[in-house]
Amino acid sequence: MLKSIYRLLPYKLQKTLRLCLHYIRNTSAQYTYSGISWQEFNKKVLSASGTYKGIFIQEPVIDWDMELYQRPQHLSYALARLGYLVIYKIDIIHIKKVKGFFNIEPNVWLTQSKDVEKITGAVHSFYSTVFVGSAMKELFKKKQKFVYEYIDHIDPQIRSSFSKKWR
Repeated sequence: MLKSIYRLLPYKLQKTLRLCLHYIRNTSAQYTYSGISWQEFNKKVLSASGTYKGIFIQEPVIDWDMELYQRPQHLSYALARLGYLVIYKIDIIHIKKVKGFFNIEPNVWLTQSKDVEKITGAVHSFYSTVFVGSAMKELFKKKQKFVYEYIDHIDPQIRSSFSKKWR
C-alpha cells in the first residue's frame, strides 16, 4: 500500500524521499559483513589468480541478500563452482554494508570497495537495468573486458505506442 502511495507522489518529492532514505541508511547502518582489507585480499586471493580460470566482477545491480535470488547471484555461484574467482560488488545505497572483502562462498567475495577497479584482466558484468554509462566508459578506455546484459527486450509495438504517447 505504501508503494502505491509513493508512486502517486510528485517526482521531486519521490526523489527527496529517496535521498533521505539513502542518508539514513548510510549514516545509521552498522557493517553487516566485516571482511579482510584490500591489502589482505590482494595478498591472499589475487596473488593466487593463476589458479582460477578467470576473474569475474559482478558490478552493482542488486543486494546479495535478496530473499529470492536473481540472475546475478545464480551466475556468480555457477562461475565460482566452475573455478572462477567472483567478486560481487554492491552499491553504497544498499541496506547491507560490507567492510573490505567478505568471503560468502568458495571463490565468491562480496565487497563495496572501489579498489576492485585496480584489478586488471577481469571480466566486468553490467545489467541494462542499472545506469552504468561512466563505469563502462572507463573500462572501455582501459581496454578491459565487460559484458553488458540487456534485460527485457522491448517489442517494436510497445516502443512505437510509447513514443506516440510521449510526443
